[in-house]
Order: sequence, then C-alpha cells, then structure tokens
Amino acid sequence: GEKGQVAPTLSSRSFQEKASDAMILRTIAEGRPGTAMVAFVGAEGTGFTGGELADLLAYLRTLSPRRR
Repeated sequence: GEKGQVAPTLSSRSFQEKASDAMILRTIAEGRPGTAMVAFVGAEGTGFTGGELADLLAYLRTLSPRRR
C-alpha cells in the first residue's frame, strides 16, 4: 500500500514534531494493541536491546528534520 496508509508515515514532519522520544520507544517496545504493530521487546531478551532501541530512535529522527 501507500506510505502511512495503516500507520503514520514516520518521516512526516507532523509525526516527527508530535511524537516524543518516549512515545516512539514505548510503541516499538510494547507495540500498539488492536493494530498490526507488534512488540519488538520480548520476554527473556528477545527482540531489540536498549542500545538497539536507542539506535533505531536516532535513525527515525533523521528521516525528517524536526522544526526547532
């Protein structure tokens, strides 16, 4: 499908300005109930580590410059 059809386009300025780092990290780690967004931090060390989550957040923030 088209970008952002199911979820917000992560590179959109609107998303980048509204989404806090904590919200993005929580969504990646815990997923979004009732959506296709599954959790990426699982039991017993499965999924992303804390360092990998930080790296992923840093990458996501490069997709669209935030207005300062």
